[in-house]
Amino acid sequence: EAKLCQTEMMRRCPPRGFAHEERVWHVSWSPDGTLLASASSDRTVRIWQDGKEVSRLEDAHERTIRCVEWSNCGKMLAAASFDATVTIWTKRVEGVQLEWELSATLEGHENEVKGLAWNAGSTVLATCARDKSIWLWEFQEDCQFELLTVLHGHAADVKACAFDDAETSASYDDLASASYDDSVKLWTSDGDDDWICYATVEAHASTVWDVAFAHLPGFAASHLVTASADTTVRLWQRATHNGEVHYQPVTTFHDTHGQWPVYSLAVSSLFDLSAAAPSGQQQSKCLFLATGGGDNAIRLFRLVVSPKDKKKDDTDDDDLLLEPVLRYERAHDADVNCVRFKPGRPDVLASAGDDGLVHVWHLKDDDPK
Repeated sequence: EAKLCQTEMMRRCPPRGFAHEERVWHVSWSPDGTLLASASSDRTVRIWQDGKEVSRLEDAHERTIRCVEWSNCGKMLAAASFDATVTIWTKRVEGVQLEWELSATLEGHENEVKGLAWNAGSTVLATCARDKSIWLWEFQEDCQFELLTVLHGHAADVKACAFDDAETSASYDDLASASYDDSVKLWTSDGDDDWICYATVEAHASTVWDVAFAHLPGFAASHLVTASADTTVRLWQRATHNGEVHYQPVTTFHDTHGQWPVYSLAVSSLFDLSAAAPSGQQQSKCLFLATGGGDNAIRLFRLVVSPKDKKKDDTDDDDLLLEPVLRYERAHDADVNCVRFKPGRPDVLASAGDDGLVHVWHLKDDDPK
């Protein structure tokens, strides 16, 4: 097994990061990985490319911008604000110049909008807020958005939401929502523009700050990953009992960031470990899982899918192993609010912090071959 060295495994590029005037709440990579967007309490969204600021989206919100997310088609950027609105920006390239147009402003939430998520086809945008609701907006022609439905079910703030974008998954295009009520709810469309809550995960003992789907080969449905103020990160597997879908726990990491809350998690794209495996050993698939917390640190885990020895175990599912890889202390000088992997690059990670900085981290294997 490769030896992983904290100081050489993660390095900032550029070393000093990108600066906002106030705390940075969120970051999001464009689908092609060429642009990085950041959202801040300074009421701006900034776009970075190759270490430089190339665009600044401002004067559209009156309060903190809490979240920013690219559409999967790469043409639109949504920004959610504490002023209870969501803005949609459309990207245009004029020669070598990157231009942005404010195409729509979505209104309806009663107060602070906390999270955003686009579905795989960029046809539906989910917005979640302090008003305990999740709104689903359908993209129309000419960058118009029509309200599909409003989802109610949480008893407190909805902190984050995420769509499952794995087309081969049984939960494809389902929506997960994480809340201050300590729960995660799973929602699906009935095919007729109506959405229902089909499962609730209630094992956390405090606020669930973030949620994501993990797409692993050999499984019929994506796994669910949750991060909480109760210091845990939990991995869940979809299962069916008597015709009802539920999510059962696979593994739990306690004290992920010591006694501090886990504010953010990110799941990388898939890569295989076969090249590093000893001769004759079966191929394993791997994802990285990154977390950011209230201790100013970033933690990295490796989620490995390892084929079972069928001579010893005749069950269909492969083994899942969640292995801690490293803990990077003082990744920021204050809370780490968001971590996100670059699309298609499990070795590149962006982070945002209360210190007003955005960092891009490059991961490498310190294996003295």
